[in-house]
Amino acid sequence: MHQEVGSILGYCYSKWPVTVYTKRVPQNFTVPCIYIPPPVESDGSDTVSTFLKTYTLGVKIFHVDSQQAVEKVQEIADAIRVGRYLIPILTQDGNQTGKCIRIKRADVRSADEGVAILSLTWNSRYKYDKPTYEKMGQLKLNENLK
Repeated sequence: MHQEVGSILGYCYSKWPVTVYTKRVPQNFTVPCIYIPPPVESDGSDTVSTFLKTYTLGVKIFHVDSQQAVEKVQEIADAIRVGRYLIPILTQDGNQTGKCIRIKRADVRSADEGVAILSLTWNSRYKYDKPTYEKMGQLKLNENLK
């Protein structure tokens, strides 16, 4: 799992500790629960040494009815907003790295009966590979300057 998605999963779980599904929701799943699918990503150039990926993640909240699902999604979204749109990046062990993901958007919408979606969007920067060159060695100039 992508480290940023895992960190979002950990954040959502810390706000609402219920069963979390990441692969797919099984036929007889537990309600209430959270489903975190893979994010949608798009890319683009950023600076001369980095490129940008924009991720959108649709976190699905399943609850006994739509009203409770939307309320729970709003609680999680408001926790992100109050926290200045910052989510701590976690290691695989669940420890904080000291770095954060800055969420650009946290949208709430109702889906099917008993389902609400928290749509999170954020950017990540990645460095381009630098080509390696063999060093030239020494260059000596024998010029007389006046």
